[in-house]
Amino acid sequence: MSRKLIIISFTIVFLFAALLSATTVIELDLKGLVKASDLIVIGEVESTRVFMEKGRILTSVVIAQERVLKGKAADKIEIVQYGGRLDKLTTYVPGMPQFVEKEKVLLFLEKPQHVSTYVVTGLSQGKFKLATGPDGRKIFVVPTSLDGIALLNPLGLKKVEMSSPKTPSLNRVVQPLEHFSQQILELQK
Repeated sequence: MSRKLIIISFTIVFLFAALLSATTVIELDLKGLVKASDLIVIGEVESTRVFMEKGRILTSVVIAQERVLKGKAADKIEIVQYGGRLDKLTTYVPGMPQFVEKEKVLLFLEKPQHVSTYVVTGLSQGKFKLATGPDGRKIFVVPTSLDGIALLNPLGLKKVEMSSPKTPSLNRVVQPLEHFSQQILELQK
């Protein structure tokens, strides 16, 4: 086997191994997130609960809704997603957003048919943390890491690297909440 063929073979194996540890989802910009979401809310994580159903480990996250940017929502919104730690069992889904109690968030949510709970649109792409700026008053939207996600775009499959030197995308830029909220509202017109 020639040296060139060996190098190409190892490169292909390496790329596929990297992609196997990721969940593949369609890459969404802000317009795509708004369009794909049934509900967009700002709120606080009130509680998380891990449980088993039909042999699968699931996590329920309850959000205390503070402001609705799209759709209609009750004061409490439940998100159910695959994965979690229950006793000595752990199910990890690469790219699934993680939630911490008391965390302030802006969420893009979808409601699957025949289900009473929501899921986060585009996995971690649809979750943004909210943080208070240095002045103690201004609130900023902080993107969630996209580790564990391979994004499928019109040009094909690519693994997202947070340190990539390309133009900043939606999930790489910290911006003021009011500016981000205004963009979301404008895209619904």
